[in-house]
Amino acid sequence: MIQTWEVRWFLQDRAGTRALAKSLFGNRQSSDATSRRDWYSAPINPNCGIKLREGELQAKFLLEDHGLQAFHSAKGVVQQWQRWSLPISNQPVPDNALLERSGWVGVDKRRWLKFFRLEDDQVRGVQSAGEGHCQVEWTEISCLGRQTQSLGLEVQHRADGVPVLQAVASELFRDCPAAAQLQETLSMAYPAWLAERVHRSDARSSQQAPRGGC
Repeated sequence: MIQTWEVRWFLQDRAGTRALAKSLFGNRQSSDATSRRDWYSAPINPNCGIKLREGELQAKFLLEDHGLQAFHSAKGVVQQWQRWSLPISNQPVPDNALLERSGWVGVDKRRWLKFFRLEDDQVRGVQSAGEGHCQVEWTEISCLGRQTQSLGLEVQHRADGVPVLQAVASELFRDCPAAAQLQETLSMAYPAWLAERVHRSDARSSQQAPRGGC
């Protein structure tokens, strides 16, 4: 099992969002991104996410919500999660059509990653993830016919990841006016965001469904 401390925001594709992405990740190139499709089991519980991801069945459980935290000009909800993974790459998995008919939700992700560590109260960039490092992720998401952007920070394997999140986020956002758009209403984890997205999709489908007459 892996324990993580996370803060994440979901944003629409607007000028301010693009300015934030450019400030944090520069001129992103498609060749620098990694792409994948994750399949999430439904109904979605905001406190638990179950998904199929690249040859693994993963379950993610919310351990503790540490509430709203300030990160320089930004504000976000910090949560502590426990992630459990079962390798299934040697097993046949259902095809996409069967997963869709069974109510699973496909989420296409294209991600750009950076990694940092906190050393002697200084934030330093590193080449890869490691114990106690902070992963900073910008993701372009396509789900249920809608596109979304997401910025997430995650620290693994620490008794207390909040100081690392605080240090890295404050360093990233210090000279980034566009970070001010990152506020509480946009901050949630994938399970909560996906539960909200599925609810909205179901509501739209209900409104568009033909109604019988008398």
